[in-house]
Amino acid sequence: MAAARGGREDIRWGSVASMDRGGRLVGIYTAAGRGAAMRARSRARVIEGRGLAGDRYAAGAGTYSAWSGSGRAVTLIAREAVRALVDEGRVTLAEHETRRNLVTEGIDLPDLIGRAFRVGDVVLYGARPCPPCGYLERLLDRPGLWRALAERGGLRADVVRGGTVELGAAIVPLTTS
Repeated sequence: MAAARGGREDIRWGSVASMDRGGRLVGIYTAAGRGAAMRARSRARVIEGRGLAGDRYAAGAGTYSAWSGSGRAVTLIAREAVRALVDEGRVTLAEHETRRNLVTEGIDLPDLIGRAFRVGDVVLYGARPCPPCGYLERLLDRPGLWRALAERGGLRADVVRGGTVELGAAIVPLTTS
């Protein structure tokens, strides 16, 4: 089994934690540049260490690309979080409007912080939460969005092993040894 790069040598890519319930990928989105419209995709190539091909962050052209730190390659959000916002009547928001790259279903994203996980044949590492920002609220002109998304803005991840992601792909936490 291959070991991760960047100080995460304890991850075994083929090992699936039997106690973890996985989820699935239900949305894939990219934007060519800062503030550009998100484009829905049925599949995307994921570049190791960079992000989704065709996305602003993989190209270094995102709003926060110049900021340092891990977790700038791929962002994820749970479909359940978006539905909760709408159900609560706090904000009208479509999944693509969250400006997250991957929309998941059936997996608790905060549980992936500090862990490697597989999305199809791609391996990501959950670097940190992805809180909402004032930029998103201003871009969409949705007062209250920042506050409504607080504590459920998703996950920022690094790409440890690239490949291709497709809608419906399983999302499976990986074990550490």
